[in-house]
Amino acid sequence: MPRPPLSRRAERIPASPIRKLVPYALAAKIDQQIPHYIVDSPIQYLADWGIAGWIAHEPLSQHFEVVVDDPEQNLGVLRRVTPVPPHATLRWAGLETF
Repeated sequence: MPRPPLSRRAERIPASPIRKLVPYALAAKIDQQIPHYIVDSPIQYLADWGIAGWIAHEPLSQHFEVVVDDPEQNLGVLRRVTPVPPHATLRWAGLETF
């Protein structure tokens, strides 16, 4: 799937000299497309509190599985179960600066 265009609101955000803002991630958030952004990135694992519940969102349920769902520890982990798309790049995920 080709990279979606930046939303108009994301296009107006000035580039940060320290590049802590990933414009495509912001555009996905603004456009309510975070699950698609994640699936189209090279992300292998997601770990955060409450993230196990994200498995209900399409298309995450088709590409990830819950490996940890521990409310006591306030931790959830999702693991990719499908291959990373050939078009996924680290730049697309905003990881080129780390």
